Amino acid sequence: QLSKGKKSTSDIITDINKKTANAVSIREARFNRSENETIDATGWKKGLSEVSTKNNQYYLVDIKNVLPVMPKTIEEAKGVITADYQTYLEKEWITSLRSKYTVQVIEPVLQTLWKK
Repeated sequence: QLSKGKKSTSDIITDINKKTANAVSIREARFNRSENETIDATGWKKGLSEVSTKNNQYYLVDIKNVLPVMPKTIEEAKGVITADYQTYLEKEWITSLRSKYTVQVIEPVLQTLWKK
């Protein structure tokens, strides 16, 4: 029905989900390569893919557009930027602690940390 353009995706979902609740769902998003193995299996070709199955579920991928490689927006990169900055701060903190204090390992105390 999708490939022939007879019905919209919302109409198809409504029709199928009348018979069986939540039988069909749609996820629209922008994906990067190696981010979703179902999409990677399509070969990143524009248009409707063949129906594939995984874990007793059927998948149909409709690739609207394949964008060229480009820098991420600040919103897309925010998590990675934050994690990198936290790692940097932690390394700096550990370096400053090591320069201030000497590390002493008291063996009997260390052994009490492991349960036997």
